[in-house]
Amino acid sequence: MEDSEQDATNEDDRPRSIEINPPHDSESSDGEVRGIGLLSGDVVSNWSEESGVLGVTSPEENGGLSNGAWFFIGMILAPASIWIVSMLFFFLGDLTYEIGIPGFEDAFYTIGLLVWPLGVFGCAVWGFTRGNKNFAYGVLLTTVAAPITCFTVIALFVAMTFGW
Repeated sequence: MEDSEQDATNEDDRPRSIEINPPHDSESSDGEVRGIGLLSGDVVSNWSEESGVLGVTSPEENGGLSNGAWFFIGMILAPASIWIVSMLFFFLGDLTYEIGIPGFEDAFYTIGLLVWPLGVFGCAVWGFTRGNKNFAYGVLLTTVAAPITCFTVIALFVAMTFGW
């Protein structure tokens, strides 16, 4: 089979999107009386070569990172970068305290504390809205589920140790 025939065969195998409009020459009440079904009308193909079955595909679907890579980035690299930014603000707070600039150290400490919830929330929203839900799941696993699990295990250990 030649390449052009193979491309034509593959193109014919894909489903095509269509739009069904009511007929232009009759009213809908007359069409129902005459026995014309609900899906009768003009059929227009909305197919273009750039789009998939459900519309235009995003670049991630066409050759971006794999789901496992996005999960790894969300689980390790995003929390690490949030931690680095948070530590940078704490370092600036310590530095301004040592220099003797009053009031600024509290601002830097507050920003350093706010980096975590804002960073986690921002990463999760960005991951879910952009379509990289595995990235969002990785961030949420590391910053929400893992600490809750560790706290629960420690609480159970203390409860079993002391017989509560």
